[in-house]
Amino acid sequence: MSPRRGGSLYGHAIRTALEEARGEWIIFMDADGSHNPGFLPELWRFRDNFDLVIASRYVRGGKTENPAVLIF
Repeated sequence: MSPRRGGSLYGHAIRTALEEARGEWIIFMDADGSHNPGFLPELWRFRDNFDLVIASRYVRGGKTENPAVLIF
């Protein structure tokens, strides 16, 4: 993968990854340890039925175990 283009912000990393991706599916996951990778198979099973699958603490049923300071 090429170096991040556009700057050093998170959004620049996402845009660079989308431009570089060559697979049929793309999975984004923060690497800060706040997400359990064990949840990926649950997301993966929906890949053929939807254009976009999101796991977020901000959607119905979403939650987080992060400290309150990390929840916006």
